[in-house]
Amino acid sequence: MDRTEGSTNDPANRPANRLAKEASLYLRQHAHNPVDWYPWGPEAWEKARTEDRPIFLSVGYSACHWCHVMERESFENESIAAFLNEHFVSIKVDREERPDVDEIYMAAVQMISQQGGWPMSVFLTPDLRPFFGGTYFPPQDVQGRPGFLRLLNGIVDAYTNRRAEIDQGAGQVAEGLATMTGLPAAEGERSLRPWEDAVTQLHENFDEVNGGFGGAPKFPPSFSIQVLLRENVRRPNERVLEIVHRTLEGMAEGGLYDQLGGGFHRYSVDEKWLAPHFEKMLYDQGLLLLAYAEAYQATQRPLYAQVLRETGEYLLRDMTSPEGAFYSAEDADSEGEEGRFYVWDLQQVRDLLPAEAADLFTHAYDVDEVGNWEGKTILRRVASTADLARRFSLSEPDVEKALDASRKILFKERESRVRPARDEKVLVAWNGLAIRGLARAGYVLNEPRFVEAAARAAQFIANSMIVDGRLQRVFADGKAAFPAYLEDAASYLAALVELYEVTFEKKWLDLATEQADAMSNHFADPAGGFFHTADDHDGLVVRVKVGQDGSTPSGNSSAAEALLRLGRLTGREDFLQAARGAMASYQSYLEKVPAGLQQMLIALDLDWDPPLDVVLAGAPEAEGFDELRGVLRSSFLPQAVFAQTNDGAGDEPNWLQGKRPVDGKAALYVCRDHACQAPTTEPEEARAQLQ
Repeated sequence: MDRTEGSTNDPANRPANRLAKEASLYLRQHAHNPVDWYPWGPEAWEKARTEDRPIFLSVGYSACHWCHVMERESFENESIAAFLNEHFVSIKVDREERPDVDEIYMAAVQMISQQGGWPMSVFLTPDLRPFFGGTYFPPQDVQGRPGFLRLLNGIVDAYTNRRAEIDQGAGQVAEGLATMTGLPAAEGERSLRPWEDAVTQLHENFDEVNGGFGGAPKFPPSFSIQVLLRENVRRPNERVLEIVHRTLEGMAEGGLYDQLGGGFHRYSVDEKWLAPHFEKMLYDQGLLLLAYAEAYQATQRPLYAQVLRETGEYLLRDMTSPEGAFYSAEDADSEGEEGRFYVWDLQQVRDLLPAEAADLFTHAYDVDEVGNWEGKTILRRVASTADLARRFSLSEPDVEKALDASRKILFKERESRVRPARDEKVLVAWNGLAIRGLARAGYVLNEPRFVEAAARAAQFIANSMIVDGRLQRVFADGKAAFPAYLEDAASYLAALVELYEVTFEKKWLDLATEQADAMSNHFADPAGGFFHTADDHDGLVVRVKVGQDGSTPSGNSSAAEALLRLGRLTGREDFLQAARGAMASYQSYLEKVPAGLQQMLIALDLDWDPPLDVVLAGAPEAEGFDELRGVLRSSFLPQAVFAQTNDGAGDEPNWLQGKRPVDGKAALYVCRDHACQAPTTEPEEARAQLQ
């Protein structure tokens, strides 16, 4: 691949810089840049202070397309690298390893430039205060965007000749960042008004033609789907279900979804779900597995089951480490081109499939001579099974059988292509999302392999990523590193609670209780809610609290929902109070921007009405146990918690006491607000009670 003029022909032949010793794939991708990179840490800070140099902080991640572009254009350019090395201390950060650094300096960049994104480029004083920042900068001036080298010259000139202005600007940004440590007081009593406002906004922003919300670019709205499914439980509404179905179907049938290999790409650059940004992120798989699983429980639509199976298989096949944990991401690029691994042309399809099968497949998946993306075709389902059956004089089962056979042929051929790079670091926060989504998918599909894979990943974290009693964030190169952040602790906690409710194995409940205590001890703010970093974290200009959801749920929102469920399951009132404290601390934000805290709204929904507690009494081998379990599996009950007891005695929480099998048969107890209906051993009666 050609590199920017001024660089050597083969960067790999250059001497390695400090980043070669790092575990992060993203950092190692820059190990042969001529830039004298430092990782985030005391060595770099001390050099900046000792030599009174500004810091250039570059933040990105391994699957980031524009991060790769800026590396090729600027960080491999000898002239730009020499200027950086002479005038700056350059620090490279993997935002997936260090979300604390990313969170603080992204907020600064947004204050300074009114925009954000990755790669993130920030300039700091030696005491780590930001004074200027932006995102991607081209090497030369382009369309009003300043060239990187010109920008660097301007920064050096200001730092040398107008230092007072630099210090004043850094002070103003630091004052703005300091507000991230506190939260505005709520303006009234807790209410469902934020929930209702969020639902109204989703109705207003719904794309009637394509599904989803708003225009391009379009991100998969997993939180919104979960909110709307719960709204339909609160107030059954066909319009709400129409929004859910059109959105889930639009994503599943579009280019956002990998039609051959399963799993979802990051987002769609257009409003039609056609052209994705091709990287695949673990967190998207976990969040969308949970959303589609809940939709399948609520509606039993076959398409949702297909998406769950294919996405679950993708995780097991391509994203699982030998030890059982889940890798972080797959890149968008291969062989220097974005999307090359995934796209097709008409001749390729015709060369692989028999003529009749090729005709059927090309009509089904939008393959023609012109292509639908840069002269190539992104596979998307554009014709229904019924329409194809009529057009080709086939039965609907025969259509699906033929398409399935063709997909397998194309998938096998695709496997021989050069694959996008895979980031094989293990992140606890993202693994927690994948564990929860995969466990729920396996549960609703009655697919034990998925549940077992989720349990294996959770056990790996317990065995290999808890060091001296403290959860670590990253596992790479055979070792755990970086103390966990709130999002790690909360995500893992939610996954453990999910595993208990899916498997009824008490070890997960016990481990969840241990982790909840550790999270409270090290992250809790006495004023309510949780800090992003633990009480012994250092090296930051401010200790922040994060409530708004981004691509992943915020730590406070995840903690609130998980602690509510765990508190009800264990009878621990302190867990319930901690969860309510987190919700109360963000009430003002919920009132003002409810659509930005939808995971917190899910916690609010769980805690708003009198609790619904469901107990399955009896050993797994007891008569009727599997049948009653099947009723639970096919019921969407988002406000319920689920527990199992053999005899309702011993050291179990008070709310399980007295819940016993009936006449030797497994029995279901449905309890609302601590008052239980008569136990039933009959599946249909159980279903009626749950309704």
